[in-house]
Amino acid sequence: MVKPATPRTLEMRQDRVPGLVSVIIGAYNSGKDIGQTIDSLLAQTCPQVEVIVVDDGSTDHTWEVLSRYGDRIVAVKQANGGVAAARNTGLRQARGEFIALMDHDDLCMPERLAVQVAVLRQWPDVGLCGSEFGAFNQQGRLAERYSAHYYGQCDAAHGGAAAHYAQHTWLDISTCLPPGQAATGEVTRTPVFLGEVYDDIACGNFVHPPTVMFRAHLIDQVGAFDADARLSCDWDWLVRAARVTRFAHVDHPLLDYRRSNTQISSDRFSPRISLDVLHVTERIVARDPGLWQRKGATLMHLLGGLYVDAAYANAEIAPFLALGLVLKAWWSYRAFTGMSLRVLIRALAPRFVLDVMRRHRQPA
Repeated sequence: MVKPATPRTLEMRQDRVPGLVSVIIGAYNSGKDIGQTIDSLLAQTCPQVEVIVVDDGSTDHTWEVLSRYGDRIVAVKQANGGVAAARNTGLRQARGEFIALMDHDDLCMPERLAVQVAVLRQWPDVGLCGSEFGAFNQQGRLAERYSAHYYGQCDAAHGGAAAHYAQHTWLDISTCLPPGQAATGEVTRTPVFLGEVYDDIACGNFVHPPTVMFRAHLIDQVGAFDADARLSCDWDWLVRAARVTRFAHVDHPLLDYRRSNTQISSDRFSPRISLDVLHVTERIVARDPGLWQRKGATLMHLLGGLYVDAAYANAEIAPFLALGLVLKAWWSYRAFTGMSLRVLIRALAPRFVLDVMRRHRQPA
């Protein structure tokens, strides 16, 4: 394993309960969906579950919904601080041997937590477990298996999620399923992938944070979620974790991911998100110069593309920034593409010219 970076310390509770899973949810203006998410956790087949919801400065009725659950959950209210602050507040409250992450509007399969605990018990050298996930929106189901749609690192061209894990094996999850879902004594075998994934995940995320469960002591090793990583704090933390432990992936959907136009998007052309991803990628590379020796060509391609993406996303609102980014992409990473030309047009052309071009592109 690569030597880890200096941890960002977080004082956690010392009264950890063996076998307990602490599920941490950050909630901001989540009143519409948070009840369904909590209900899916209270219906888990895992016998020991602690649900911790951090209301991160909501201005809607989120706190009212949380209050209805009484002592069935741990609810904490704080001023708005963002994703990392909410996750870290939850970590300070957690008493579990295992920590699971969850978003405020997703739904767990009943067996999710039990399956992941079984993985971590079966393979003691594995510190973190993620899984495949499905997706839905207001119109209905989008896909039973969504990781290849959501993460470029998991698409067919990259060999799917399996390509990132050296060991492929199976786990019997029959005892994790709800009563009646599997016949008594029936062996239900689910694929599990295991391996050291640091070099791969440092070049782009493929572990969906809302599916993650990890051993609580990982926080002692790699520290808390870092607010300086902004909207990409989950990826930043996963990379730090991958430096010190093996990861596992359950190749079976254990979570339903809700897509909506109000969530933090993975759209690479969002001005804020594109800059956050670029910022975190540079942090990751700076922490480990050895990455250039092992993954130099991949990093050149990745960083060049991210600079162009960020330039395109910011070309109209911050043209001088965009021009600097596209110049850096070309000078440092030899990246100059059709997208680079579009950046120059968006940054330099008068607004009325861009409006005319858009009208001409729209179908009649």
